[in-house]
Amino acid sequence: MVARAALVLLVSLALWGCNDLRDYDGRWQGTVVGDSTLDFILRGFPEGTELEIRDFAPHPDDSPPGFLTTQGYDAFADTPLERISPLENDLLSQYDFPGQGRVRNYIFATRPTTGPVAGRDAMVFISLIDDDTLETRVIVGSGDEATGGHFGLWYLRR
Repeated sequence: MVARAALVLLVSLALWGCNDLRDYDGRWQGTVVGDSTLDFILRGFPEGTELEIRDFAPHPDDSPPGFLTTQGYDAFADTPLERISPLENDLLSQYDFPGQGRVRNYIFATRPTTGPVAGRDAMVFISLIDDDTLETRVIVGSGDEATGGHFGLWYLRR
């Protein structure tokens, strides 16, 4: 009886501490992190590039999980994020980074139709952070500027 009560208490505490993924729905924006020094990770995206994710909805359904737009650099213009279906059944869908505060991580694909990366596949890595931010990485190609690749990191807020 005591073991059962302890189990009920543990389950209740676990559920109380969980974040509802719908809490992250909506519009997010921020400015790219870093500068153009060679030792920093920023590549291809100019300093000050702003990223907006509109209609973000990471939970599974039939609609796109959101739309990317950049300002200050025409890489994305209301470009839909795409779910990568095989990831739903692969351990890669459970990837994590070291450090605390990550609620869940996602990998999306996208393909811009205009601008400097038009027609190229881009990978978008989004971490839901428990302080009500999104940590977002966008990688186009190898991320190497010499080959037209891009790599950017943004901390997005509402």
